[in-house]
Amino acid sequence: MQNKRSSVIHKTVRRVKSIFGFRTRYLQLESRNELLEKKVNELSKGLNRLRYRHERQTSKAHERIGVLTDLLGELMYPDNVNKQFDTAQDKVWSTHHGFRYVTHHLGEDWKLTRIPYWEVILDNVPECHSILEFGCNIGSNLKAINLINPNYDLSGIEINPFAVDQVRKLPFVKAEEGSIVNHDMGDKYDFVFSRGVLIHINREDLPVVFDNMVKHSRKYIMLFENYNDEDEALDGYGKLVTGGESGESYQFWANYPKLFKSQHPDWELISSGVRTEKGRTPVKGDLYWAIFKAPEEQPSE
Repeated sequence: MQNKRSSVIHKTVRRVKSIFGFRTRYLQLESRNELLEKKVNELSKGLNRLRYRHERQTSKAHERIGVLTDLLGELMYPDNVNKQFDTAQDKVWSTHHGFRYVTHHLGEDWKLTRIPYWEVILDNVPECHSILEFGCNIGSNLKAINLINPNYDLSGIEINPFAVDQVRKLPFVKAEEGSIVNHDMGDKYDFVFSRGVLIHINREDLPVVFDNMVKHSRKYIMLFENYNDEDEALDGYGKLVTGGESGESYQFWANYPKLFKSQHPDWELISSGVRTEKGRTPVKGDLYWAIFKAPEEQPSE
């Protein structure tokens, strides 16, 4: 009996020691966790300080690059700085912000970004031999098209003189300097398109641009622009392109196919999509393309 009681006591003592041992280890682990949490917080604060410094340095670098680009543009095209333009939008894209935009696109991997959707789009314009781009910038779209099919006759209209000089270096492109609002190429083309250009056009000039596209097109017109159900001006973009000046808007998202169709109801919408996805319904901000086919010519009596 005595032995049994002694055994029970020993077991109880061991359990108590075990409990105290677990508690001791728990407190030790808790202390370690507190130290680790403190170190993690210190590292997080350090990373935030480094991120802030990096962002400041990057911002300063961008500002300096922008200033240098502006100076370079003024040196290369001095007559363009004081030139009179019809709209504030034309001035922005032909001068300082236009030069910055060109330098931005000079570093673009256009094969990666543009060829995939052009392979989709070109399948929707059969019997097409000549192509005209409204607002061709440095020719990234035209280079992509030429790489897919070098048999196209390619041309472009561009308002920025620096961009025109760059695209004229491409032997397969005929580029002319001018505003897409009223520039006349003196010819018709099977396929006329804009990509990310109408969003920067003064709203009063947009109907005139549509008419000019129709004037130059023999078969097809494509609008490839940022979509929105309603015509909306992005005011923040105006601060970016003017350095803070107000009173004008410089980027507009809209349902451009709808606007075009309301002005030219005889043109048939034959295909549309979002980037590489043909038939996809766009949502706000999507780069949405829509291809229209010219009405059949009525036989003369």
